[in-house]
Amino acid sequence: MSPINESSFDVSVARDGSGFGIDGLFDQNARIAATSMSLVPRDSPRVLAIDPRIDAFVDLTPGISAEQIEAGWQPVGAFSEAD
Repeated sequence: MSPINESSFDVSVARDGSGFGIDGLFDQNARIAATSMSLVPRDSPRVLAIDPRIDAFVDLTPGISAEQIEAGWQPVGAFSEAD
């Protein structure tokens, strides 16, 4: 059951473990992603969040906060594999 005034959300995991999807409110998604990233080792491969609804991405560094995720969205056109 969702907390009062929050919609439910759905988390789906890729069968091969290569990623997962979060479908909920923007702040819910950021909190779930931040919690997930708190469990990732510091030397993990690069992790990105992509939101096709706003055509944007954010780098999810280990230990990133929900607030940093919400503020860190960039246009997909700004993506660089070198970053």
